[in-house]
Amino acid sequence: MRLYLLFGGGVVLGAIIWSPDNRGSVVTWPNADEARVPAEPDNAFSHANPGYQKRAGTFYEKEYLTKALGQLANAAQLTDEQKTAARKILRVFIDDWLASYVRGGGHISQEDLSHCLARMDKRFQAVLQSASHKAYLIWRKEASGTDNALAFLMSPRFVVYSKEAMASTSVPWSDPGYQKRVKWGDLTANVPQELAKRDLLDWSDELTRGLDTADAERLVVSLEVFLRAGQPERVAKAIPLMAKEKDLTARYHYSTYFLAERMLKCGWHEQARLWFDAFSANGPYNGNAMNRLLEWMDRKEGKPATEAWLREKARREPSGIRTVAEGWQRLYLERLAAESKLGAYVAGLRREIVKRPTDVELVFTYLGARTMLAEAERPATTWLADTVHFERALDNFCMARWFASNRNLGAAVAFYERSLDCPVTDYDRARFNSVSMCSRGFLPEEVEPTLRQWAKGGLAGIFFHEKKLKRAQKLVEELTGKKDGTLADLGPFLFAGMVQAASGQRVVEGRIKQAEKTDKDSIQYWLNRAEYYLGRKEEKQAEHAYQAALKLPPDSRWHDVVGDYGQFLQRHKRYKDAERLYRDEIGRVRIDNTEFWLHRLVSLDGQGGVRVLWDEPLVWAWLEELKNVGFPPTGQMWLRDLSRKAEKAKDWPAFEKKVRQFAAAPSPAPLEYYLGRILHDRALLDGRALSDKDGQLDEGLRMMKVAHARWPKDAFPRADEVANELFRILMQQGDRKAGETLVETLLEQSQYSLNPNWLGNAAVVVAQHGATDLAMRLWKRKTALDLIGQEDLESLASAGLTARLRRHYTALAKKDPENWAIKTALETLKAK
Repeated sequence: MRLYLLFGGGVVLGAIIWSPDNRGSVVTWPNADEARVPAEPDNAFSHANPGYQKRAGTFYEKEYLTKALGQLANAAQLTDEQKTAARKILRVFIDDWLASYVRGGGHISQEDLSHCLARMDKRFQAVLQSASHKAYLIWRKEASGTDNALAFLMSPRFVVYSKEAMASTSVPWSDPGYQKRVKWGDLTANVPQELAKRDLLDWSDELTRGLDTADAERLVVSLEVFLRAGQPERVAKAIPLMAKEKDLTARYHYSTYFLAERMLKCGWHEQARLWFDAFSANGPYNGNAMNRLLEWMDRKEGKPATEAWLREKARREPSGIRTVAEGWQRLYLERLAAESKLGAYVAGLRREIVKRPTDVELVFTYLGARTMLAEAERPATTWLADTVHFERALDNFCMARWFASNRNLGAAVAFYERSLDCPVTDYDRARFNSVSMCSRGFLPEEVEPTLRQWAKGGLAGIFFHEKKLKRAQKLVEELTGKKDGTLADLGPFLFAGMVQAASGQRVVEGRIKQAEKTDKDSIQYWLNRAEYYLGRKEEKQAEHAYQAALKLPPDSRWHDVVGDYGQFLQRHKRYKDAERLYRDEIGRVRIDNTEFWLHRLVSLDGQGGVRVLWDEPLVWAWLEELKNVGFPPTGQMWLRDLSRKAEKAKDWPAFEKKVRQFAAAPSPAPLEYYLGRILHDRALLDGRALSDKDGQLDEGLRMMKVAHARWPKDAFPRADEVANELFRILMQQGDRKAGETLVETLLEQSQYSLNPNWLGNAAVVVAQHGATDLAMRLWKRKTALDLIGQEDLESLASAGLTARLRRHYTALAKKDPENWAIKTALETLKAK
């Protein structure tokens, strides 16, 4: 069963869907922003939402994937090959997420989400080196929707707030004090530039001398320098001084764990403990690193003291309305589970709830702790319906949603009805966005009608599942109609068709037919009508509605009717009709909407006699338009995909001729670069790398070099990513001189010369190709910026630089004999 709870003047406000799964339960469906057409059944949710997974996957790919890929590429400095792999991995993650969502009957559990994320992490680990993989993990875990377009799938708590909602709703982002906060990287952005002019160890000594009287900004810089210099004793001195600065705790937003992670990576447990005690804004992410800290605390202070410390951290971290523990709470619960104390803790929470039945946070702390128990050990929750007495509409709704997703329908009904009985207050408006689970924020005035609609929709879904058709019928009449009895602009018409097909009622159908007199010129009207008849499984009537909509002038809902009708045709294996529909739409839409329909068209290739080959004119016409806007990433990826479609020997000459004509000067640098990559890689594929009789390998490299030399400042991929890939190719092809020249050129640019990760990686690559002098220069520049980052040290030593590296660190040790980083490096080299 699919239930779109939408309202108001043609404006889509959001939705919740409740649906019986194959075990006969009702669960939540949180997002109403997908295109909406049914397909083959799988479970009850799929029966009610046919084709949901494929449809939603296409939508997410169109709306979010390319943007997220670009954001990840920037964050992790991905190469072209890595970007190709990353696109596939992210698409697989979307499919994986949606499969879990559909399998769960319209709900993804925290456990399933964790599995999806773990599988994605493993796939990225296979294609990314350590530095890039770490940057990916930070991006995946920390980036908000502005920096990760797929964050709403990676975190169930992520909400995209509109500017209006931020300005008018009491959420953290709207707090002026919060908006003034800055991240650690912003505070220390000038440190690398300063280190380019001075010695790291000397600067550390200078900062130490003035530490006791330093202001907040100087303390921040001091801690960053002490970390880079590998001096844990100075870090331990700086943290308490920072904790005393009220301006720091009030204004600056620390990425608490990721700063502590730098300490934990070095084994600086005392310093990490000090940091967490001073700044515990967010809890741990890396369980392994945190467990090592806890083991250290066990040895030093004893297990009872460690448990008390964790308990206090968990207590200060509010549960809100989350039902799965995270951060400190999760770590504390894992600790209790390991000590066989979790069952007693959950039982104690139950006793507290009986004493304080209106305490929202306590109830959800209990539910979160309960989920950490083995399934066979989890106590029943039915008692909560009789015990808990929440006073606010939103809290009751969240309890209803939780009970519905956990298949306790009787309790869910009770809490839905309580939610409807409670007035909607400022409390509900202020917190609604943080729990709605929708991919958009709601304005305060939108909260009450949306919350009411969602609660009624939840009830309707349960009543339908339990065959209480009169009650379900009454609710769908309310949800699809206005107060004056006319048809709603938007509503759960698919679900209404299902309910009426089961109940024998035709009230909604009567309204639909009556509304035709006034609304026949509205595309939305015909979409609603099509969905209603799909719900009734009256396919001819549904198709008639789609065709009626397509006869009208296009408006904002035109995209939906074409997409829905196209999926309808594909579901009925009318591939030729779907092809005509998509080709007509490609000819009509503007360039910014073309790609979605091209994907639809290409997906038909090989089905029902439809062929869409590499030389498809519509694709090349669209790519030609992209040349006028700098040939963005989407064009680059399509060009690569076309080259793969033309890989057969008989097709390649024609493809190469066409693509050379397409990229003839003047052409944007990204286009020239990608053509060079295609020619270069094809030459390797054909085994022509050594002889290169036709010069294709050299031509490809030449085009890449020329493109890099004139790379636009804001083009994608970034200039440094293009340089890294070009440098790698040059060294692999044995053109050491050109590779070294390129590196020397890059070292004159700040984004390279001040980037320790790039310097370390480049040092290893050039050393492996025999350029040992250049490798040592790169490594020395790296250690001048950061001494604790030693991930590449063993690889560099293995390339024949052990003796020279020992001399380098021995010279540094004369300046700071007890330096942790220098001593660690010398120990590593001693083993070589």
